Amino acid sequence: MLNPKPNINALHTYTPGKSKEEAAKEFGISTWIKLASNENPFGCPVSAEELSQALQNAALYPDQATHQLKQNLSTHNAMPVESIVLGNGSDDILQMLALAYLGDGDELLTSDCTFSVYAHVAQLVNATVITTPLKEDAYDLEAMEAQLSSKTKMVMIANPNNPTGTSKNEHELRGFLDILPDTCVCVIDEAYIEFSSEPSMVKLLEEYPNVVITRTFSKLYGLAAFRIGYGIMHPQVAAVLEKVRQPFNVNSLALDAASLALKNDAFIAKTLENNSEQMAWVRTKLSELACEVVPSDANFICIRFNQDAGSIVQELLKRGVIVRHLKSFGLPEAIRVTIGKPDENQLFIQALKESL
Repeated sequence: MLNPKPNINALHTYTPGKSKEEAAKEFGISTWIKLASNENPFGCPVSAEELSQALQNAALYPDQATHQLKQNLSTHNAMPVESIVLGNGSDDILQMLALAYLGDGDELLTSDCTFSVYAHVAQLVNATVITTPLKEDAYDLEAMEAQLSSKTKMVMIANPNNPTGTSKNEHELRGFLDILPDTCVCVIDEAYIEFSSEPSMVKLLEEYPNVVITRTFSKLYGLAAFRIGYGIMHPQVAAVLEKVRQPFNVNSLALDAASLALKNDAFIAKTLENNSEQMAWVRTKLSELACEVVPSDANFICIRFNQDAGSIVQELLKRGVIVRHLKSFGLPEAIRVTIGKPDENQLFIQALKESL
């Protein structure tokens, strides 16, 4: 039997939210609403017809260098093209950064109760993961400052945080960056930034060349299955990642789909309007129930109960509603629920009332 390296043995396999197909097989129910993975409730904004040219050229390797997407992202973010790196989802960018800047004896600093991929990519390269507890459901930057050492080579901050939905503002992040050595990479993961009341921190790149911003097309833009994301960073850091990334890491369909979704203003406006209105409606309804709601800056909501939420999740599943139990995040008493369309949210609230 072949034995992998000890740090690979120690890795945990990522467990995604339950799919509709998996739930249907387990419970024998044909109709489901999935509010577990923060996907866009309006689906994909790109048609097969719009991707017909990419399909016709599917026998050819994709070419990021000549594709319009990088230029579109450059314009969209008011950053030079040389600052943009494309990934097979933003997870791919995180792994590139770990491969480029972390190794044996190095430390990655992040928080408890946050996106598990941060720890995964560090452990993949045998770096040590240091975490600090959340404070009022948000990253505790003061506690993180106290954990900085000469071994700290990278910091990863989800802003807004997954799964609590909380954000740090520019003043708070600047205060942390001012004490962070410029030899330490600071990744600010903005997977949910379009839903946030706080603006993007991309402006910080002008003053802090060690900052990297990561983004995804999986949430607002409805392209989760295409697997495409990107990073915005100093051109020198981008040049390093271009050496690290796998050739042809983003396929042609994803490149075309992202270009189309980026300029679909009507779809974006509809998604944001629904999220704002339905977030308020769901919060109002939850205030009538025996639970605690964490104020959210994203397209999901974190709900706490006075018991382990596992039984509540199971009761919701029996009623055809899929949500995310937060036990794996260290919050066994909580669930994370995506804000869906009005009919989906109404079904969720009714199912939750019955489950409680």
